[in-house]
Amino acid sequence: SVGTFIPFARMWDRFYIDNPQLHCQQDKEPRKLESLWRLEVYLAVGNLFLAACLSSLLAVVHIFAPGYDKIYFFLPPTVPAVAYLLLSAVLFFLWIDLWAYCMHRLLHFPFLYRSVHKLHHTWKQTTAFTSLALHPLEFLLLQSGVYLGLFLIPLHPAAVTVNLLYVHYHNVIDHSGVYFESALPWQPSSLYHDDHHRLFHVNFGQSLTVW
Repeated sequence: SVGTFIPFARMWDRFYIDNPQLHCQQDKEPRKLESLWRLEVYLAVGNLFLAACLSSLLAVVHIFAPGYDKIYFFLPPTVPAVAYLLLSAVLFFLWIDLWAYCMHRLLHFPFLYRSVHKLHHTWKQTTAFTSLALHPLEFLLLQSGVYLGLFLIPLHPAAVTVNLLYVHYHNVIDHSGVYFESALPWQPSSLYHDDHHRLFHVNFGQSLTVW
């Protein structure tokens, strides 16, 4: 949401300003991030509004047309139920990551790159707000994988929430322009995606490097 994204992204703006020794692109002039009156901020807020509309639509479907999505709320305190909760969270994570990789590859096809994805690549030196600075069609394409997963995999809201917070957290950091090493063995450093913006033709993955 706007209420969580803006403060978190702004925190990483501040970290970028205060720690030039940690910039991913040491050979470039630092970005001026003191003001929020920037194109990437406007695009990010607009896409968050779009996400809010889609989430509201999903809530309406769940309430008034039950059975179409696979979201469940009752979680009995049993070992099989908890085991499935953990398994479904992992499956949803893999699904989101694979979808993001495939759509990212698709967006680098010449027509889609020129007409849609090029906007995101305007930022060779990314900022935290660049994480959601996407053409609305690109945002819908990437988000559709998240929503499609809710209709394919039986998921408890806890599994969905943990995944969305995880992806949101690392997506902001990966675009922050600040070098950051995750303690998680599967999560690449922020330099992984920063190199994609700098070099264009490498590192299409999101949270995993196996694709």
